[in-house]
Amino acid sequence: MSAVPCLDSRSSEPDLSRLNGAVITQVFLHEHAAGLVFETGQGVYEWYVEEPLLLRSGDSTSWLNPKVPTSMAPMLSFLHRRVEATSLDDDGTLRVNVQSGIELVCRPHPTREVWQLTGPRGFLLVCMPSSSPVVWTER
Repeated sequence: MSAVPCLDSRSSEPDLSRLNGAVITQVFLHEHAAGLVFETGQGVYEWYVEEPLLLRSGDSTSWLNPKVPTSMAPMLSFLHRRVEATSLDDDGTLRVNVQSGIELVCRPHPTREVWQLTGPRGFLLVCMPSSSPVVWTER
């Protein structure tokens, strides 16, 4: 496996459009993390989040914190919904837009890895502390 820094949107990696149209088939909660499982035509991807993320729905916003399990309850409503769009900012902010106008925004942290996305063929994208995201792929 080799690591490739994701320095700008002109990079061919990572192509998060692979998640567009995916169906969310699982919502999970661990002791200090939460996540979603996406089924795509190219395989299964798992998004694992360890720090608070922002949920926007219409004019409403709220913070979901994986370390406070009851705050994660709104994520259950994502089950069986489709991903409409995804985007990744240069700083590592990941945005996932789900059917019905719901957006999840997960921002980087200065000292901790906040999230990671795994997928087929060794795909691993990690939001590194205080840097651009890094993707690992099998070569």
